[in-house]
Amino acid sequence: MGFINLGMATPTRRLELICMFLMQVAYVLTIAQLLLSKEIQLVTAQNTAKLGSTWSTLGHGQQVVTALISASNPYRLNLQEVPGAPVGRPQCYATINFENPPPVQVWVANYLSNGIYSAGGICSLKLGLDGNLVLSQSGSAIWSSQTANKGVQSIQLLNSGNLVLLTSAQAIVWQSFDHPSDTLVSGQKFPLGSILFAADPNWPYSSAGIYSARVQEYSNDLSLFVDFDHPGYTGPIPDYNQSFGSDRYWTLGTEYAEIVNSWTPYQARYVELNDGLTVFNQNGAPVIHAPSNNLNPDNFFAEYARLEPDGNLITYVFLGGPGSAGWQVNFQALSSLCEHPNACGPYGICIGNSAAAQKCAGCPVNFKPVEPSDLSQGCTPVKHLSSLCGPAVNLLELDGVTYSLFQNFYWFGELIPTYPSLLVSKAQCRAACLDDCACTAAFWYNATFPGQECFKLHGSVHTIQNTVTGPAGYHTAFIKIIT
Repeated sequence: MGFINLGMATPTRRLELICMFLMQVAYVLTIAQLLLSKEIQLVTAQNTAKLGSTWSTLGHGQQVVTALISASNPYRLNLQEVPGAPVGRPQCYATINFENPPPVQVWVANYLSNGIYSAGGICSLKLGLDGNLVLSQSGSAIWSSQTANKGVQSIQLLNSGNLVLLTSAQAIVWQSFDHPSDTLVSGQKFPLGSILFAADPNWPYSSAGIYSARVQEYSNDLSLFVDFDHPGYTGPIPDYNQSFGSDRYWTLGTEYAEIVNSWTPYQARYVELNDGLTVFNQNGAPVIHAPSNNLNPDNFFAEYARLEPDGNLITYVFLGGPGSAGWQVNFQALSSLCEHPNACGPYGICIGNSAAAQKCAGCPVNFKPVEPSDLSQGCTPVKHLSSLCGPAVNLLELDGVTYSLFQNFYWFGELIPTYPSLLVSKAQCRAACLDDCACTAAFWYNATFPGQECFKLHGSVHTIQNTVTGPAGYHTAFIKIIT
């Protein structure tokens, strides 16, 4: 842009020159704005950052800052400031989202950091010079990768959605895939010893610690567990005796699955989501496979599996073809209401001979609804038990009911219960619970095989299910009450 001499020009010419000058200035400003915008986009679009990189919110609430974005897939590492967190929950979260609309949250850094929180203020995520990735609020650390002084030189968000901390030789020191929250994405291995915890129904950034998913080595299976009495239980899961820790209520091998290789105990090593859920053995060969339902294989396809807040494991597929775009349910572990361990709350009764007709029907005798307008909240005793033993303790007998945790699963002609059982008569089952000061309820079945079985429950009683097959007298519950 050259020098403009206004002194030698006529008034009309001066006006024309001034307009030309202003147009040139506007053009330069527009170009500068575009360049600046492009620079910001380039910074945001980076999938790698070095030591010392820091991202911060403004501390004003509802702030989302994109730290990294994968090179070719729509995964983003976001720093989020979420006001209104329940007591004991942080307000700052580092999450990985699959951004294809609608966005899906697939990982949370501080998913199990309940009780470690700050009252408010600016959230920051920093890869320190020591190689430790730290999430903080108002300067107080909420979560870290615990990788200080382990040779970390950079952070990268891979196209798979895996967040990795790398050495200078690109070796992985830490990866988000080893620390799942409630979701598995395509290509993610879920190994023996790892745990998926379902999210809190009222706060999707943290877990309530009640429902979990794990690989079971003995049965070569992916199983779902519930722990009403010890939320967040991370101890060992026995092969048969589930009377402490967590209780199993579903396995992949019972539904939607195909046995691919011959079954041998203690072979399972990991589950992978890749065109469906597959259990693999130590040699990398599939043992059980539940295929996805990709109806449009020529279009964009993605999938994820989530352990939902109600304890249901659901896999979703994204079908990108015309008229079919969006996430669709591929399969779900629990296909009906009464299969859920807590569908109708403590002591609530779930009825219905078909999935469409199932509903919460109220409470047993000597119990009342927690909330009469919402029977899913369960029931409470009219007289509360102060002790499980003594002359005032009696047993309420209910015929035609069962309990979701006392299911039998069919493995190679062998019925293996999820709970220890006694092969006794109905009268003996009643006495066994009444005389046991830890027993809260017992469920007796007169089965064709292996015969009359009695399951004692030690812990809180949750949803009771009406039976849909067999005479009512073949299924009986004994529930401790005060008379």
